Amino acid sequence: MGKKGKIMDFFSAMGRNLMLPIATLAAAGLIMGLTAALTKTQVQEALPFLTNGGVLYVLNLLKTITSKVFGLIP
Repeated sequence: MGKKGKIMDFFSAMGRNLMLPIATLAAAGLIMGLTAALTKTQVQEALPFLTNGGVLYVLNLLKTITSKVFGLIP
């Protein structure tokens, strides 16, 4: 294997390693948007089961976790 093959292997491995954080950010963004929408007053009035203590706790927990993920970006 020549020098070119080693360089390509390095960049290939680096690309694979960068895919996980990017995929995580995309998933966290979707979850954060969904939980933000479901905790709005207008949505909770339309769907009263969202005001249940357990459901509201899980939504707020997911919202907090995803906001921490985005807070750690810098």
